[in-house]
Amino acid sequence: MLALCPPAGHAPLVLALMGLPGAGKSTLAQALAAAARFSILDRDEIRAGIRADDASDALREEADRLLLRRVGSGVRAALNLIVDGKSWARAGDRAALAEAVEDAGGDLVWCWLDLPPEAAIARVQADREHPAPDRNARLVLRVAARFEPPPPGCWRFDALLPPAEIVRQVLLRVAGRLDAILIEDRPQDLP
Repeated sequence: MLALCPPAGHAPLVLALMGLPGAGKSTLAQALAAAARFSILDRDEIRAGIRADDASDALREEADRLLLRRVGSGVRAALNLIVDGKSWARAGDRAALAEAVEDAGGDLVWCWLDLPPEAAIARVQADREHPAPDRNARLVLRVAARFEPPPPGCWRFDALLPPAEIVRQVLLRVAGRLDAILIEDRPQDLP
């Protein structure tokens, strides 16, 4: 188990998880939140809280607006955040998040979970518990077709790696960014 101990006084850090549906963003968010004591803001949960069975563009846009407001509020409350539940495929959406984080005084880092579409489709088809009602092979292909190049400085992670390895890689980068202490809790061999 790895744990991150950030120093006091840093600007709130916002980790925005970007990638195709099925890339493992929510799995990573949960593991990072436990290890780094970050709060998660999940657009899919926001959308499901408004109307769980609605996959319309209008509801998606409403959930996006709420997400951006909550990110700003969280940063102003000095919370370190993980933003999940959205692919962030379009540069315009990324710019809106960057503006919300900057206006609130936070530091944004993009974490791209890079996964081939065929692997994403297989994962989506195997996962029946996700809150998004439109999460299927067609969605993966639509998102892949509109996925614009990641922003400069984006941290890329191979989403085919085991989740524990991706968590370790992200935590090492976050620790370096914040000049934080990373603690690894390993059982010691007894004499």
